[in-house]
Amino acid sequence: MTVEIGELPDCIGDSSLLEQVLSNLLSNAFKFTRGRPQPRVEVRATSEGSNNIYEVRDNGVGFDPPMHTNCSACSSVCIPLRNSKEPASDFPS
Repeated sequence: MTVEIGELPDCIGDSSLLEQVLSNLLSNAFKFTRGRPQPRVEVRATSEGSNNIYEVRDNGVGFDPPMHTNCSACSSVCIPLRNSKEPASDFPS
């Protein structure tokens, strides 16, 4: 497995909640790349104006956008994280 961590600027917020979010994103990235050829997980940040955008990417299974079109939370969170059309049902929770 390849894990690539880019430069990550400081983040302001509730440290325990931020740690939980990052832990969940990384856990899912590792879980859903398991068994894939050349698994890869990337953690990076970009800046847009005064905002930092943190991103966890992987080449594991992703979400199918049509099933999330009526969910505003999924539209703003899940779909940008989508990286594959393979069903996630093959993986246990």
